[in-house]
Amino acid sequence: PQSIETFARSRLRWHEVSAANHAEMLGWYRALLALRAKHPQLRDGNHRAARVTFDEDQGHFLMVRGTIAIASNLSTVSTTMRIPGADRILLRSEPGIEIHSDVVTLPSESIAFIETSLESPDA
Repeated sequence: PQSIETFARSRLRWHEVSAANHAEMLGWYRALLALRAKHPQLRDGNHRAARVTFDEDQGHFLMVRGTIAIASNLSTVSTTMRIPGADRILLRSEPGIEIHSDVVTLPSESIAFIETSLESPDA
């Protein structure tokens, strides 16, 4: 990080923000920041308040903080995850993410922030 070249490569290129992929990524980061501002459990630095599970074989990652579940499919195939109390999707990376009776469908390489009706027992 002390290298001038690294600094130069890492600077934002605001003139590229109108390009579709850049605008989409900027929109995603703005949505993440807005979600974090709205939900205190997403900005609490207490790592003990988070319950995390990971299934390496399936590529599932789930973190629950309070009534917010963050479900991620890190694999290259679509999958489902059971999230007790899954109520509604707050933010999704892909349009194919859906909830049906506590089961969340996640396309490959996707993430969803889900509001649940159940408080995490560790919160």
